[in-house]
Amino acid sequence: MAPFGSLLTLMLIYSSFHYVQPTKVWKDNNWDLLIYTQEWPTTACNEWKEKNPSHKCSMPSQGNTWSVHGIWPTKYGSMGPFFCNSSAHFDPEAIKPIEKELTEHWTNIDYGTSTYSFWAHEWTKHGTCAAILDAFNSEFKYFSKGLEYLNTYNLSTILSEADIVPSVSKTYDVVDIVNALRVRLGVNPVVECRKEQDEDT
Repeated sequence: MAPFGSLLTLMLIYSSFHYVQPTKVWKDNNWDLLIYTQEWPTTACNEWKEKNPSHKCSMPSQGNTWSVHGIWPTKYGSMGPFFCNSSAHFDPEAIKPIEKELTEHWTNIDYGTSTYSFWAHEWTKHGTCAAILDAFNSEFKYFSKGLEYLNTYNLSTILSEADIVPSVSKTYDVVDIVNALRVRLGVNPVVECRKEQDEDT
């Protein structure tokens, strides 16, 4: 067990989608399901700083809440496909109408990197593969869907309803976190935790 705030945590909520393969396909873009991921900004920041002590973080104004990390098309039993359409370049203008919401809720923690680098990475690596579905077939739709999922699967609310709240002193068993999500959402989540280097518990 560890304090909630000391875990580097990715919540993976699996959603299955069935689709008809389009006539035009890109290499290795077949997939079975989408993995929707959220991260705890403070611990994402800690990981960024571990890469280089001089790194600083760009935090959302509400630091005590979960943030979108991505929507990842995935094959059963593996990760990927990735980078399905090299001609679908990231265009910052496409997300201008929702840029403020993305900055706050799909935050690029890595201060000093390009404003759009994180979103560009998520679109080119994952969004171009999800784009075979109409609901994700543009940058705007892909990122809007991530924000929509954040409202639907609000981990801060779900966990607080199970009395699991951020704390530097109280500890939680990962099984309790998984069970809270399973009961509330009816899905099998995956929680990825990494122990901080200076932790001795």
